[in-house]
Amino acid sequence: MEVILFQFFKFIALLSAILVVNVLNPVHAVLLLILVFASSASILLILGAEFLALVFLVVYLGAIAVLFLFVVMCLNIKFVELNSSQFNYLPINTLAISIVALHISYLIYSTLYIKYDINFSSYCEFINYLDSYSNIQIIGQSLFLFYFFPFLLVGLLLMVAMIGVILLTLSHYKIIKRQVILMQNLRRISLS
Repeated sequence: MEVILFQFFKFIALLSAILVVNVLNPVHAVLLLILVFASSASILLILGAEFLALVFLVVYLGAIAVLFLFVVMCLNIKFVELNSSQFNYLPINTLAISIVALHISYLIYSTLYIKYDINFSSYCEFINYLDSYSNIQIIGQSLFLFYFFPFLLVGLLLMVAMIGVILLTLSHYKIIKRQVILMQNLRRISLS
């Protein structure tokens, strides 16, 4: 049953990802992107990564996809048919698809036909060691022990991006009335 559900959600994710790129209406593209995120979270749930599936749902569905939908709805884009045909990009698309297909076929070939000298006993010991921890403990330990510096850099990058967005959205027009707290604190309350 799990294999059938996995194949179903895989098919839904791939089909909706292809349609995200090919659909002309941006609102439909965002809704299909939400479907991609939901099916990917379902795949993670089937594979046993419950924490990652829930984080995926909360972060991507709850924040990013809704933000995309909000921005697209606020832009008030006029839906006009494109004059250029989509067949103009056919050579570039064919080249990109063939490169991806070659990579996938090499991965399948190297997995099935190339024999590796691997000591499986060390992997079995590692799996037995991991079975005693939950998914959240494994993610937390690997994130804060092995990837602490990149985790810190990503946090710093997000903070700089947030400050940049705040500074870019501040408008310095003279028409806008600004609140001067010093003048408010210095004024005298008239007794009338």
